[in-house]
Amino acid sequence: MDLTHLEYLDLSGNNFSGAPIPEFIGSLPRLEYLDLSSTWFHGTIPRQLGNLSSLQALIIDYSYDPSSFILRVDDLHWLSRLTSLYYLRLSAVDLSKAVDWIYDVSKLPNLSTLELEYAGLLNLPAGVTSVGNFTLLSRISFFGNQFNSTIPSWLLNNISGLVDLSIGNSGLHGGLPLTSGHLINLQSLDLGRNKFGAEIWRHFDSLPYLKTVDLAFNVIDGPIPDSLWNLTRLRSIKLDENQIPGGLPKTLGNLSQLQGFFVSGNRLSGEIPESIGNLRNLTDLYLANNKIRGRIPDSIGNLANLQSFDISTNLITGEIPRSLFNISRLQQLTMSNNNINGYIPNTVSDLYELSLLDLSGNRLTGPMFFCNLSSLAYLDLSNNNLYGTLPRFENKSSQLVILNLSNNSLSGYIPDLFGSLPYLGSLHLGSNHLSGKIPESLKHCQQLVTLDLHENRLSGNIPTWIGESLSRLGILSLRSNQLSGLIPMQLSYLTSLQILDLSLNNLTGSLSLHFENFSSMAMAHLGVEDRFFVFHNNLLYVENLQLVTKGVASDYTSVLSSVNIIDLSSNGLSGEIPDSLTQLHELVFLNLSRNHFTGSIPKNIGAMTQLQALDLSTNNLSGTIPPNMSALHFLGRLNFSNNDLSGEIPQVTQFSTFNASDFSGNRGLCGWPLPKCPGNAPNRNGQEEEEDDDKYEIVWIYGGAAIGFLISFWAAFGTIMIKQSIRILVFRAVDDFSDWIYVKFALSIARLKSRMWRMGEQ
Repeated sequence: MDLTHLEYLDLSGNNFSGAPIPEFIGSLPRLEYLDLSSTWFHGTIPRQLGNLSSLQALIIDYSYDPSSFILRVDDLHWLSRLTSLYYLRLSAVDLSKAVDWIYDVSKLPNLSTLELEYAGLLNLPAGVTSVGNFTLLSRISFFGNQFNSTIPSWLLNNISGLVDLSIGNSGLHGGLPLTSGHLINLQSLDLGRNKFGAEIWRHFDSLPYLKTVDLAFNVIDGPIPDSLWNLTRLRSIKLDENQIPGGLPKTLGNLSQLQGFFVSGNRLSGEIPESIGNLRNLTDLYLANNKIRGRIPDSIGNLANLQSFDISTNLITGEIPRSLFNISRLQQLTMSNNNINGYIPNTVSDLYELSLLDLSGNRLTGPMFFCNLSSLAYLDLSNNNLYGTLPRFENKSSQLVILNLSNNSLSGYIPDLFGSLPYLGSLHLGSNHLSGKIPESLKHCQQLVTLDLHENRLSGNIPTWIGESLSRLGILSLRSNQLSGLIPMQLSYLTSLQILDLSLNNLTGSLSLHFENFSSMAMAHLGVEDRFFVFHNNLLYVENLQLVTKGVASDYTSVLSSVNIIDLSSNGLSGEIPDSLTQLHELVFLNLSRNHFTGSIPKNIGAMTQLQALDLSTNNLSGTIPPNMSALHFLGRLNFSNNDLSGEIPQVTQFSTFNASDFSGNRGLCGWPLPKCPGNAPNRNGQEEEEDDDKYEIVWIYGGAAIGFLISFWAAFGTIMIKQSIRILVFRAVDDFSDWIYVKFALSIARLKSRMWRMGEQ
């Protein structure tokens, strides 16, 4: 095939399975455009590409996996021969060996766009006296490198035609080394995700044509200067996640072309100025996680183009302004965690494009609005004072994915029409006054991952269809209701279940569940956390749930994926504890207390190695405590009280941390921390030996502490002094030795505590 006349070659998106870039590409004399992005070529970019004297655009973009570095260069000297090149993009290509990259690139006489992103560049030279042909550049992007330096003055003062500068996520600090009259054509500045402080604000008045500025995720701790509000061409301001103090001035209203204003996650205070209503082109307004107080001004209703408004986690008071619901284009409204009171205006139902509404954590009262929002996917009204009955979610609300109405005062039955929500993935109705049975229509919500109905007045049996129809269920919380009857065997079909809380009900009978089917509790699963992070129409929802663990109610959010819980406490369950329960090797919390279980503690309980809390108290269990519980190294809370257990409490390290109350009410139990077992009193010689042992243990305690300090010091110092290959071996040895020291130390403490107790008994 004759390719000598080929001018355009786009191989992007193909999979060449790790083959090298063919060198013959460098022999296509008329080639003007070459795109090798996402091709899975591996190895070194051939120098022969430097022969393409007609090439105008070279694109090699692997930014979909910026850490892969499957393509690399030894140097960029060959670039200087591409005299026709005006567009160069090397993204996620390893350029770390190209130490003279700045000089090689500066020899390209026609270059107007330079994009070297995620390229492993380690230096942004400060002492460059000549930048050659950089004066023609209009766009520079060095995003995602590892410069860890200040911005060199030549980059800002010698490239007068620069329009777009992006050096985000590159470890930069310091300020803008601008001199008057330079960089006046700059329209876009991206310095986000660096280490800039308040000095970055200087010289912003020298950028009169600036349209977009991104300084998000820095450490700016100075107030926004007045000069920023005078840049009337600004269309986007991103300052979120800094430490910016001060307030929003009236001059904010001068930015009439502003479309996006992002200042969440700062220390802004004061009130929202009435002049915000002048920003008629604003589409995105994010003010969350600040200390903004006062009422939302009525002028907010003038923002006819507003699509996203987030004022969550502030000190906002007063009622929701009715003018807000005149913004027909509003798609996302988040006002959670404030002190907003009053009613939810009925006009919210006029927002037909609304996909997210979060008013949780306020003091809203009154009945719920009639919900007929056809685009609504996320509705969170939890933690308010809403009362009345649940709305009838009809087919017009069929897009709902997240529904959280928990912690209100809602009453009445759960409507049957909940079954008309085919995409519903998370349903929270807990901590209300709902009554009646769990409606059968919910079985049609087959995408449900979370079903949380805790602390209501629901009655009747647990429906069998929960196990038969809701196969994706990962969280089932029916705690503190008035449910009765047996726990249906069909719950065993819920192989993805990670949290099962049926505590504080009136359930009876034996446990017929096949616990071995709960595969998410039986073995670790990669990627299981995805079920608790819901993406829908560019919205991210992180699942949350209140759980009682270790006797304390706590809110769990992002860590839910690593928590496996079974709580069946405070019911009337009987029979023996099934041996299959011990196959749940990833179970973290198990509570079977306050039931009528009989028989012995399962002999294989030591296989549940991830247990952190185990409560079997107030049952009728008998027999001895299995000695293999010594394998439960993470066990931090244990309660076996008020049973009929007997024999000696295992004298292992874990048990030495528990109190006598954790074993009380078992007449046949003995040994630390209860009174010693009969026949175990030591003779005088034994006491002398123990005194000698005590001295030995004390030596170990202080010696171990000293050795631990030396290990920590030399491990830290050695990180700098030792080569990587040797360092790995050293740290493995240090880690093993540290573990050995820890075990000796812990056992010594336990033995001393035990001997002190015995001395007290005598």
